Amino acid sequence: MIRLWPGFFIAPLAFLAELALAYALVPYACQSEHHAPLHILIGLTLAVAVWATLHAWREYRAAGDVPPYDDGDKGTRDRFVAMSGALISATVSLAILAQWITAWVIPPCVR
Repeated sequence: MIRLWPGFFIAPLAFLAELALAYALVPYACQSEHHAPLHILIGLTLAVAVWATLHAWREYRAAGDVPPYDDGDKGTRDRFVAMSGALISATVSLAILAQWITAWVIPPCVR
């Protein structure tokens, strides 16, 4: 069961870390006009979030083709947790991508 939890936690934690670190990098990017560290940070966190999505999807596929019953057995629980983690990670990946698009369109010195 522990292998199913990265889909729930890794992508949201990467998003929060990216948000805090990007906020801290904005003054540096504005003063030095080097925007690359900001884009590298966002790209790395997007890669981590996509990895968490793919990991959760692999776990969903590995749980097998269990019919969607409400039995509460291990296979049904594993598929539910894995699919929930994949959806959460995919949503967070889209949020990180939206932040990256914003970082490309709006320069960091705009206030």
